[in-house]
Amino acid sequence: MGLAVVRDLRELRAPASAEELAEFETDVLAGFVLARAAAGLV
Repeated sequence: MGLAVVRDLRELRAPASAEELAEFETDVLAGFVLARAAAGLV
């Protein structure tokens, strides 16, 4: 098993704007709906 060095990228990004958060929420919800449809759970 190998080890990897991981850096926290949050410190390099500016805080998300309200618009970016809304777009992210929409993308997550769309992915959830597509996953349910693909699984036949409509």
